[in-house]
Amino acid sequence: MKATRKASVKKQAEEKKKPVESTTTATTTTTTTTTPQQKATILDTDLAKKAIHALYQHKESQSSNDLLESTSYLHGSITVKTLKAVKARSLKPFVFTVKHSPFPSDAEVCLIVQEDKPVYEKALRQEDMKNVKVYTLKELSDSYKRYEAKRKLAASFDVFLVDRRIISFIPKLFGKTFADRNKMPRPVALERKAWLNTIKRTLCSVTFHDNNGPVKSFKFSHMGLGEEEAYENLAEALPQILSKIPGGERNVQELGLRMDQGITLPIYNSLPSN
Repeated sequence: MKATRKASVKKQAEEKKKPVESTTTATTTTTTTTTPQQKATILDTDLAKKAIHALYQHKESQSSNDLLESTSYLHGSITVKTLKAVKARSLKPFVFTVKHSPFPSDAEVCLIVQEDKPVYEKALRQEDMKNVKVYTLKELSDSYKRYEAKRKLAASFDVFLVDRRIISFIPKLFGKTFADRNKMPRPVALERKAWLNTIKRTLCSVTFHDNNGPVKSFKFSHMGLGEEEAYENLAEALPQILSKIPGGERNVQELGLRMDQGITLPIYNSLPSN
């Protein structure tokens, strides 16, 4: 009897040590199917590429008449069906890395700091990052109070970065003037030793501010990229952005693409539900 009991206990112990293969497989599959990197089902590849091509053609027709040609960008526009009741949103945007930088290598960058401006300027010069201009928060607050001044400031730079420790001051200083142009400053961790690398990574990312309105937009490419590269950025960023919108894809009424100015070309529209 004792020998039989020992054998039974030993067998149970061995069974407990075996990995539960079915559970592990199921968990792995679930993680893969829910990853935001997958293509958004509302993104029609053909329609998106046709819209991008049309915008590039429009840009080309404008360039022939524009002696002072500036960098143009592509924006995505998402209209939601219903606004979900949410708590006060964070001032920090969602940041998503994409395959191709949404900004050209010579993009004009404004870096906003609290203090120690000469220290940052010296470090940027040593890295040969001449396209990054440093301003203190006080300099901008004193010089750009009126709407027209803010509008000129927004037009002077391709992207704005701000020390994340002072981001709470940004909405009052920049506000709607910058939000409408997808130029709200992106927070960067300047307190870290590798802050220069943080800036470089941020310039290779798409950011998304989930505002309180029904229309939400994001900048995903500059038009110096090829059309295929612009589409790759869109396809990579969109599912990640949709994962941050309450209701996800099911809450999207319309998806469209546009340039900095001009009409939005719709590439998806949800049929009204009964």
